[in-house]
Amino acid sequence: MSSPDWLSDGWLATLALTLGLGAVALLRHACRRVFGAQLAVLLWVVPPLAVVVACLPHAAAASLTGLPPVVLQIRSAPAPLIEVAHASAHERGLSWLVVAAWLAGAVVASVAAAVAQRRYRLRLQGARRIPAANLPWPVLQATHADMGPALVGAWRPRIVLPADFEQRYEPAERALILAHEAMHARRRDGWWCLVGQAMASLFWFHPMAWWALRALRQDLELACDAAVLSANDAPRALYARAMLKTQATGALLPVGCSWSSRHPITERIVMLKRIQPGHARRLAGRTSVGLLAATLSAAVYAATGLDAGSYHPGKDIVAKALQDARPAQDALAASTRRPSGNPASNAALGLPAPDSGAFGAAIKRLEIGEGGHVLIALADAHGSVAGHLDLEMHPVEQVGSVGWSCYSTDIPDVRQLAATCTYLPGFAGRNTVDLIAVDRFTFDMALSINGQQVDKASKVCLRKNEAYRFSHAQDAVHPPVQGAVSVQAIDGGQLEIQSDLAGGIIREPIHPKLHSFPGQTATIQVGEKIGGDHPQDHTVKLDITATPGCA
Repeated sequence: MSSPDWLSDGWLATLALTLGLGAVALLRHACRRVFGAQLAVLLWVVPPLAVVVACLPHAAAASLTGLPPVVLQIRSAPAPLIEVAHASAHERGLSWLVVAAWLAGAVVASVAAAVAQRRYRLRLQGARRIPAANLPWPVLQATHADMGPALVGAWRPRIVLPADFEQRYEPAERALILAHEAMHARRRDGWWCLVGQAMASLFWFHPMAWWALRALRQDLELACDAAVLSANDAPRALYARAMLKTQATGALLPVGCSWSSRHPITERIVMLKRIQPGHARRLAGRTSVGLLAATLSAAVYAATGLDAGSYHPGKDIVAKALQDARPAQDALAASTRRPSGNPASNAALGLPAPDSGAFGAAIKRLEIGEGGHVLIALADAHGSVAGHLDLEMHPVEQVGSVGWSCYSTDIPDVRQLAATCTYLPGFAGRNTVDLIAVDRFTFDMALSINGQQVDKASKVCLRKNEAYRFSHAQDAVHPPVQGAVSVQAIDGGQLEIQSDLAGGIIREPIHPKLHSFPGQTATIQVGEKIGGDHPQDHTVKLDITATPGCA
């Protein structure tokens, strides 16, 4: 996986976490008042669930309603035009620097938590195991008075009691404290703490992640208090008195539940005074929390699936594939001079088999298709499919000159990876409209020379095959360019845009044409572009958008 992939996935996960934590922050207090603390703590399922959902694979996306541009790239020489689209070393280095910084932070946070957990366990050395009736978890009495009561660990939890447990608490209070720690173990609160610590370590840069870890621990204590009082008939005053007698431990316990000064005792005592919700309200609470989790998960899944079924290869992979595909394009372009027409197979052009692996490390499969297509399946560093490109040949009506269009149906950001390529999601399945009877068209046109727009025409009304002529006189920056554009309808609900271009960097007049749908921007670009750290543009470009009828 390339560094842009890491950054993209990490950004989506961060947004999902922020959305989930925001929902919990807004609802936890209200949910606790209405449905009780035991149900309010279930809200903490939402943030990790949102992160997981954001990382899930999505089904293939449906066709988009908007029409992306069609681009026809032409060189005056016979060779195909392919932009040198290598990513700059600075961009790649910066992306990997960000990924390395995140990994370093996650490792530091994880190691710090592991060290704190080990220090707590080391302080338990010398603790003796004491019998506890009907408890399936080990109960240890520490050698320090500030250790415990606590539940330590997640996989094999242990209940830890302070050294002066019998002297500090009355028998009834001791029973409630054991019931409290046993309830933590029964509710698997150690696992909640482990997940919370893992999320905080992974998203160490996110302030809300550390707030969430503290708030989660507080809500776990409140939920445990409510569960203990619901299961026991002990007076609430007795339970509150046991809380006040407990010393706050200074030892940090990342995975486990301990009585800590970080847990507001006042709020816990106030919660003891509230009446526990009845069965109907608890049922409504479970339903509400479930609906919230389902709704938010669906929203995150939909939001992160806008480019579902798509690929995000690195810029270097696309550039290498376009470079390695050039011999196949040359072979196909040379076939235009054959009376028999264009061959429709690799063998007919003398190329290796599509799946031979002989086209370079960035190409998993290359196949010559009917109608002048070079179909490419990209390969990532592991040899897996990283997306698809369709290089379509457009013979210009003169010997030895060929133009190429580059499309991708599953790489949404292909235009940023290679400016000569266009994203066309689900384009082949669009419904067509019969435009043959239309005899007037409205079109907008923009003329650019060397990357700068020099002329523009809007809302021009033309009859079928009527030419719109334009010219740009030479100035201090741009050479003279002149030409003409006409539009006519063809089968399949498409428009054929014909053009004549001369002047500037064009050595001989050319007559390119291409097909587009109504309202779709069609670009005819002649010349050469060089990317990288010092991009250069030596092209003449026409951007044309045509629609049937005139206002």
